[in-house]
Amino acid sequence: MFSFSMEALSSVTTIELQQETKNPAETITPVHGEIESLDDVVFALFLECRETPLPGSSTAEKALESLIRNCQPAPSMAHVELLLFDGKGDPHFATYIGRQAGWGFSFGDSQQSFYMNTNAGLWRAVPIHAKAAAVRVRAECGWHVDTPYSLARYACSVPPLRAVAGLLPDGVGAPAHCAALTARCLQRALKSESPIRHSPPWYGPSTLLIELSTQRSYRNEMSECDHHTACTVDTLLHGSAAAIEGLKADDQKYALMHLANKCMWESETGDAVSTKLAQKQLAMGLLRALYK
Repeated sequence: MFSFSMEALSSVTTIELQQETKNPAETITPVHGEIESLDDVVFALFLECRETPLPGSSTAEKALESLIRNCQPAPSMAHVELLLFDGKGDPHFATYIGRQAGWGFSFGDSQQSFYMNTNAGLWRAVPIHAKAAAVRVRAECGWHVDTPYSLARYACSVPPLRAVAGLLPDGVGAPAHCAALTARCLQRALKSESPIRHSPPWYGPSTLLIELSTQRSYRNEMSECDHHTACTVDTLLHGSAAAIEGLKADDQKYALMHLANKCMWESETGDAVSTKLAQKQLAMGLLRALYK
């Protein structure tokens, strides 16, 4: 009979992610250099775990948060979804417990409250850089609308059951939780450019954050931010809704690209604190650009 402590499970996960080498048959060919167009980037939007569940959370939601908090490595993430800032449709693609996967509008009219009020300050964003990433991922997500949610599959995203995660069905329509669905869409859409090294059911929200935060995209120093872009970034992060409303669309795009490039740069050259700050600033900039 097996006996595992939560600390041991977390340690195993961290060691696996740090030491495992990629299968030569699954070589990743990332785009190197800075993001120069929002058409070439998509974002994984992560929600940090709360210390205590929200009032009114269901028993299943409380059980899921406990599982994620105790069985996943730090930093603990409760949820992940895709965000596309290409202006060509709904920006969010997600799945939630008890719901089928879909675009943001399919979950009701409370998006602004969900992102900006209920979970304010708990979001992180990680950019995934690949040629024409937005159109490729948006098209792939379309195939996965109505994918059934699977709470049971979380058990296969932690040791020891994670060893059999690669045996689970993972095609279009196969049940998935948020991290597995996000990884599935990225892997299928970006193929050799995808940063996903394992079978999508292998991932939980925390391990997916760790994986995406260790991408290698830069060859040179990060470009300096000009004064105008710096002012736009400051407005996105700290300005009023009216000030953000007054920003030109192109200025917002350059500011968001700067935040995304800073995020990638910090994940490669900075420490955990600077990486977390960059990811939180990117999430805030994206969400404030969308919801003011």
